[in-house]
Amino acid sequence: MMTRLLLPTLLLCLPLAACGNQDAGKTDPASGKAASPAAEASTVGKTVQDATDKARKELAQGNINISNDQSDKAEITPQGELLINGKTVTTTASQRALLLDYRTQVEAIAGAGMDIGVAGAN
Repeated sequence: MMTRLLLPTLLLCLPLAACGNQDAGKTDPASGKAASPAAEASTVGKTVQDATDKARKELAQGNINISNDQSDKAEITPQGELLINGKTVTTTASQRALLLDYRTQVEAIAGAGMDIGVAGAN
């Protein structure tokens, strides 16, 4: 569930992070000069990169929710097990391979979205 909410939340925050000008008028502690727009952009990019790194780790290590809110909770574990309401469903080797393939595709799509978000923030 966390992974299901994390990516959309992160993507919705990107415009706010990119448009926010919280550092306007602040100075660079090293030089004492006003922070440049490039420095501010790199700070936003770093913040977004850190958040996406955390999201990627959670996605890789956690279960992926594949159900909607109107049905039983269905998840795929990192090992390719299918869980329905927290209980493991017995699968064949070919079914497990399909579950792992599906999980890999979900991770790739989410990763691509995160890459776009980081690029936009930078």
